[in-house]
Amino acid sequence: MFSDSIILYGIGKLILKIKNDYKKSNLCSVADNFIDRFMNLLNKSLIIQFLTSQIRPEDSAINSGLLTGLQGLKVIYRFLKKIAGFIINNSLIISLMIYKDINFVLFAILLIILPLVPTSLGLIISAGIIGLTVLSLLHKGSTFKYPKLYLFFLLTFMGTIVLSQFFNKGPAESLSVFIIYMTFTFMGLFAPYIVKDEKRLYLVLNSIVLITIIVGLYGFYQFIFGAPMDEAWLDKDFSSSLTRVYSFFGNPNVYGEYLVLVLPIIFSLFYTADKKIYKLFYLGVLALGGANVLMTLSRGSMLSLAIAMIIVVILAARDYLPALIILGLAGSSLLPESIIRRILSIFTGGDTSTNFRRSIYQASFNMLRDYRITGTGLGQFKELYKIYSLHAAKSYHAHNTILMIYIEMGILGLLSFIAMMTAWTRDIISAIKYKGNKLSVISVSIFAGIAGCTIQGMVDHIWHNYDIMFMYFVLLGLGSATAFLAKEKGEVHNE
Repeated sequence: MFSDSIILYGIGKLILKIKNDYKKSNLCSVADNFIDRFMNLLNKSLIIQFLTSQIRPEDSAINSGLLTGLQGLKVIYRFLKKIAGFIINNSLIISLMIYKDINFVLFAILLIILPLVPTSLGLIISAGIIGLTVLSLLHKGSTFKYPKLYLFFLLTFMGTIVLSQFFNKGPAESLSVFIIYMTFTFMGLFAPYIVKDEKRLYLVLNSIVLITIIVGLYGFYQFIFGAPMDEAWLDKDFSSSLTRVYSFFGNPNVYGEYLVLVLPIIFSLFYTADKKIYKLFYLGVLALGGANVLMTLSRGSMLSLAIAMIIVVILAARDYLPALIILGLAGSSLLPESIIRRILSIFTGGDTSTNFRRSIYQASFNMLRDYRITGTGLGQFKELYKIYSLHAAKSYHAHNTILMIYIEMGILGLLSFIAMMTAWTRDIISAIKYKGNKLSVISVSIFAGIAGCTIQGMVDHIWHNYDIMFMYFVLLGLGSATAFLAKEKGEVHNE
């Protein structure tokens, strides 16, 4: 389908010509020198030295006596290893699943079907994947090594999820939220152990490409033939006849968040593809997904995707910067007036959705004053909001992910999340130095998607939809795995 498209072929040729002409121009030399000097200036700062692993506080902690008590865990590990061996050796089915790496097969399948199935089925499959992965790790081990600082703060964040339950005095359904949070964060923790090598990584990434095509085509179907619309999705300033596509996600903002996560990855596959037919294919999927972002009419998604694409291009594909700018300007001139007005309303404000969020933020901050230390506990916002809203806009979340983490998990949850994301960012950035390494480009693209989605989380609670939460933590894990493989390959190459 994509290979036969004359339009895509023309766009592809145009992009490559702009790229090649730019690389030969004096402007490219001037821009590269400016960026290199700017980066050298940044490298002298303590923050950048920390992010690029030039300063390593974890080394002193490892060499100190603080972790001596953890040596006792080796005894527990040996005990669990014996149990795993007993289970595998006495069950033909489990033994077969371990040696055939069925956990990886289920993982790839889950990535494809996740938007199409209920959360409960995703939880069941995730639990099975986690169980098989634990048995496999205990029985066969793994070559993957987590960056110690990121692993510490990831486990700390998971610990605050557990701790928040002790302060949770809400209804029984809060337990289901806790189970979802723990299961999906565990999936992120074990993702690098499931994706063990470069071949499996590409299989997983192309699984994401496949489901992006499916949801994108259904999004086009909704745009052409219409779909049921919630009146709350359209501001009064815009035409009520417009269709905001949401594909299988039930909400256009949620669908936009998913695309912000995955489209930078698809760009990296386009950028690193060796064969022109593959480049054309990934370019077609990228165009399909980009068009769907516009059709969601989600201003946060449009802005977040633009930021994500700028990040991945500047950090890993600088030669495509002119093509990105030119195509962005050319594409904006072809957009319908309704979409342009929708985008511009980001900066003008005053629309109904902005006022809607303002009233929710006020109630959320009122709630935070009473629960800023311990948090309310997971799943309690919508119950307590009835008390603090003072008849303001109805809402099930605070429309801000950072704020929701603070409200429900308290100060420890907030600080551990910030520390976790800082340590993860540091791990990804440290892989950028392996220039010419395709895996380095992919790791940066995963970072860009996470960064873009997190930025969108400033105006929406991206984890309110559990499909997005699953993808968020899985991509954290895949980012760590990709950075590890990039460093491993980079070190071998340098030798």
